[in-house]
Amino acid sequence: MIAVLLFIIFIILLYFLTVKPYSYWSRRNVPTGKVMPIFGDYLPMILGEESFPDMMVRVYNKFEDARYIGGYQFVSPFFLVKSPELIKRVCIKDFDCFANHIPFFPEDLNSLLGNSLVTLKDIA
Repeated sequence: MIAVLLFIIFIILLYFLTVKPYSYWSRRNVPTGKVMPIFGDYLPMILGEESFPDMMVRVYNKFEDARYIGGYQFVSPFFLVKSPELIKRVCIKDFDCFANHIPFFPEDLNSLLGNSLVTLKDIA
C-alpha cells in the first residue's frame, strides 16, 4: 500500500516538474511550439546540433506572423517580442514592469555589458 502511494506521489510530482511548466504560455494564449520536457527549446543546442544564435533564430521563426512568442529556457518561460512597435513600447513605456532580468554577463567581469539595459536589476 505504501509503495502504491509513493508511486502516485512520484507521478504527480513528475507531472508538476516536467509537464505543467510547459503550459505557461498556452494558458496565456501566447503562441509557442512543442518542446521537449526538461530541456525546453534547448535540446538541439545541448546535443550540439545547433548554436545558441541558431536556436534563437529557430524559435523566432516558429511563428512568422506573430508579434510575440513564448519559449522555454529549460523549464523557465521566456518571452520574445518580434514586433518593432511592441519592442518600442516595452523598452520605453513598460520598461519598469520588467525589472530583474536574467543576467547574461557578470557585472564584475564586464561593467559595460553587465549594466546594460537588458540586464538591469532593482531599478524600481
